[in-house]
Amino acid sequence: MSFEVPNYSLEEWIGVLKPYQKQAMDILLAISPTNQHDLEKVAENYLSANGPTNTVPFGGAITDGNTKTFFNHFKAEFDKFVCGHEDYKQYYPKLEAKSADIRLLLVASISSAIGSAIGISEALITPAIVLLLSIVGKMTRSAYCADKECCTITKQTEM
Repeated sequence: MSFEVPNYSLEEWIGVLKPYQKQAMDILLAISPTNQHDLEKVAENYLSANGPTNTVPFGGAITDGNTKTFFNHFKAEFDKFVCGHEDYKQYYPKLEAKSADIRLLLVASISSAIGSAIGISEALITPAIVLLLSIVGKMTRSAYCADKECCTITKQTEM
C-alpha cells in the first residue's frame, strides 16, 4: 500500500463537501481555533451533536452519559483505514492509482468504507473525515500512524 494523503489546506479539503456539509463545518470552525488538536475536537463535536431535545443523539444512544462513544469508534476505524489495517486492504489499490483530484477519491473511499464498518450513512461522516484528512495531510501518514496500535506502516518506511 503506497498512497499518501496530500497536504492540502483546510479550505481545499472542505471544498469537496456538499454545500450543506460545508455550511455546518464553516459554523463549527468559526467558533473554534483551527490548529490540529482543535480540528479533531471539531470533528468530535460534529459527530456528537445532540440535535433536538428528546431524541437519540446523532452519535447513538448514550448508555453511560458518555457522548464520546460513537466518535471513539469512528476515530478507531478512521485510524485503521489510514494506517493500513488489514480490514481495509480491498480499498487501497484504487487509492494507489493516479487521480486528477485524489481528495475526492480519498474522501469517498474512506466515507464508504467506514460508513459500512460502523453502520452509518457516509454522508453523515464525510465532514469529520475531511477534517481528519486535513490533519493527516499536514503530518504524513507515517507520522500520524506512528503511535497507533492498529498501524501496519513500519517506522522505517514512508508510505
